[in-house]
Amino acid sequence: MQLDIKHVLLTLALLQMAFFTQARKLVIVGIPAPPMRYLDTNNQPKGFDIDVLNHILNKLGHKYVVVLIDSSPRVEIMWKKGDMDILMTYSYKKERTKYLLYPKESHVTVAWNFFIRKEDIGKISFQKYSDLKKWRVGASSGKSYTKEFWEASKSYPYIQIIPRDDLQLNKLVNKRLDVVPLETMSALYKAHQKGISEKITYLKKPLKVKPYYNLFVKASSYPSLNKLIKNYDEELLKMKQNGILKKIKRKYHFVE
Repeated sequence: MQLDIKHVLLTLALLQMAFFTQARKLVIVGIPAPPMRYLDTNNQPKGFDIDVLNHILNKLGHKYVVVLIDSSPRVEIMWKKGDMDILMTYSYKKERTKYLLYPKESHVTVAWNFFIRKEDIGKISFQKYSDLKKWRVGASSGKSYTKEFWEASKSYPYIQIIPRDDLQLNKLVNKRLDVVPLETMSALYKAHQKGISEKITYLKKPLKVKPYYNLFVKASSYPSLNKLIKNYDEELLKMKQNGILKKIKRKYHFVE
């Protein structure tokens, strides 16, 4: 998703409104990544992250504005400078703790799995990377996956590395590839959107699994941020216990 000049101007206007209105709004920033967060046809932020934060912040009585920026370097500059209050959905990295506060509660666990066609259930399996040698394997350039995968892939007779993740499902369904590693929730959502959910599935053993968090910015000027983090954790835990978080996951076709 490339941001045009109109969207850039709208983004700047939203940030100014949030920071300078008398009742200071929380500024929540994220990188577009459907179904986690994206702009709908009316340029309104939607997605799993938005629904989770909306539920919690409404409960706590905090007003907010969401800004989606399609630039990781720009977003990083913003959190270092304190030009935002909450950063949506990042995994834990020690170097980030210099600038970001991690809550106790993770709102989502992100897994990467190998996807196959449903007709190949029982034929293709994955317990170790060498199991994939006899299949046509796809991968996307720039993805970390795991070091073990990239090392093993050097010995694969057929591996096709392409620049974009969104082409992998099409190649799989059209029988140009047999196995593709994809971020599981995003792939299931995209398959549903494409109308191909019934044609694909994924192998049970994941490549990797990581908890992801909504993070709070240390340089934020928002009042009582530590209290907000505590209250956020309490409300998110309630959502896990009363089934609301699970209901939101089902809305976006996530699989537990």
